Amino acid sequence: MTGTANHSGMRAETRVLKTGPKRTVLLIRTDTGTSQVVKRFHSPGLGGHRLLGAPGDRRRASLEGRALRRARAAGLPVPEPGAVKRSPDGGWEISMAAVPDAQTLSEIFDRAFSGSGGLPQPKLRQLAGRIGQLLRVVESAGFLHADPHPANVLVDPAGEVSIVDLARSRVSGHGPAVRRSLVRALSRMREESSRTFRRRVALAWLGSEANGEWTRRVELEATAQRIHELKDRVRVWHRTSSATEVRKGFDGRGIAVWVRDCPDVAPPGWITRRVTGPADETAQIWSTLVRAKLHRIPACEPRALALEPPHAVEYDQPIPGEPVAPTELRRANGRLKSRGLRAVTSQEDRGPFTAAPDGTALVAPHARLETADEPDPGAAHRESYHQESHRRESHHRGSSS
Repeated sequence: MTGTANHSGMRAETRVLKTGPKRTVLLIRTDTGTSQVVKRFHSPGLGGHRLLGAPGDRRRASLEGRALRRARAAGLPVPEPGAVKRSPDGGWEISMAAVPDAQTLSEIFDRAFSGSGGLPQPKLRQLAGRIGQLLRVVESAGFLHADPHPANVLVDPAGEVSIVDLARSRVSGHGPAVRRSLVRALSRMREESSRTFRRRVALAWLGSEANGEWTRRVELEATAQRIHELKDRVRVWHRTSSATEVRKGFDGRGIAVWVRDCPDVAPPGWITRRVTGPADETAQIWSTLVRAKLHRIPACEPRALALEPPHAVEYDQPIPGEPVAPTELRRANGRLKSRGLRAVTSQEDRGPFTAAPDGTALVAPHARLETADEPDPGAAHRESYHQESHRRESHHRGSSS
């Protein structure tokens, strides 16, 4: 956190909440005790050069303000929007009220399900109920969030929830699209929460409608959605994004994409390895490690991928030692199965896992992640699921008229 002066000369403390190639989100606290969130837009121009004050930035800021106002008018718990104006560097920004001392749902999940003490069961049940009530309000308002995931839900110390990051979101009326959006929101909790927690959320959202068969069907649907979504998201890790940066390649040759949060050197008990080879082979290693990271499955850590010849990939792996223990293998396969995946390898002399210094089974770079041998809910259940959504919608319209 750094001390700065705002436009009126008042001292303020600024903390970066999120940053990426197109926008930076700041929390600004003044000496008077007030605080606000400021989202500053800064489009990358041709060749990656920043375009200050680009018309698209003004439009993005204005659209976010409009989405916030419409969501508040629909009764949704979202921050109160402020003005759209020029930022100090000449770009465009929108301010909004801050939620004091709030945590993201992702941060709470990390604490609750990390195995490091977690949260008391009564608080978890209360939280599941609040999230379920939020989904009910969202569905009633016909609200479609463009990016519904746990990091875009804030929880204040009293347990009240708010929705943030409304760019490209809209209030568009009732319909199956809203229900599918909320199922997508549930799917994005998979890597961070337990099945029991999600079941409690569904019950608080839908009551008796969320029976065992419905929950099973939605879990399968959510699993298929999440596999497809994260497999597709690997493409983002081939360009500059909030997670990666494109710059000079290995030894200054060509260009490569680098993971932003990697330490300069591998941690104790690990080594950094660079593998050269055909583009498809290095891309496969990168895809495996990135997908595992996105699914929150323990794996060797990706560092960089060369985007031009000579093709290579760099990652951190444990220093070879003891083989993976059978109990850890079962645990690793269970984690993968819960996400609808399995790890395979074509190398007969090496399995798909390697042991971390603490014994944890990690997905190895030479492994591949495949969809597990389970019925595809996209084929077996999608039609009946959407038919049921249409039936519920027709019933809702009939009861409302």
